[in-house]
Amino acid sequence: MSLGHYHVDARTLSPGTRAALFKKIDEASFMTAVDMKNPGCFEVFWESKADFVESMGLPSECKVTVLHKAE
Repeated sequence: MSLGHYHVDARTLSPGTRAALFKKIDEASFMTAVDMKNPGCFEVFWESKADFVESMGLPSECKVTVLHKAE
C-alpha cells in the first residue's frame, strides 16, 4: 500500500487554530512536515484508506491539494 501525499494550505487560519490543526493532523498521520517555503502550509503523508479531508474534519478555509492518491 502506498501513502497518500497532501499539501494543506492553512494560511487563512489564525496562528493558534493553524497550530492546533497541525498537531491534530500530525498525531493522526504517518508524517507531517511544515512547508518551509510557504509558511502556514504543510505536507501530509496519510496511510489510512479513509478519506484524509473527511477524517480530519478540515476547516473549509483550508485548501488541500492531492499530490499522490494512496493506492
